[in-house]
Amino acid sequence: AEDPEALRRHAAPRVLTPHPGEFRRLVGAPDLKERGDMCLAAKQLAAETKCVVVLKGHATYVTDGDHEHTNT
Repeated sequence: AEDPEALRRHAAPRVLTPHPGEFRRLVGAPDLKERGDMCLAAKQLAAETKCVVVLKGHATYVTDGDHEHTNT
């Protein structure tokens, strides 16, 4: 979270697995509360960084920026 550019520099695939609090800190949006908004932000982060984001929670959201799935 202290070096967001580090997410853009990687030689191999990465999977980020934050819970909502970690995710808000990671994207620099401490007021982000709505699940739909968090999923949209996760999709954008995945697309920008070419990572897979697994947003943990009671309905875990998984996205690579193009595809998405909610595990209920």
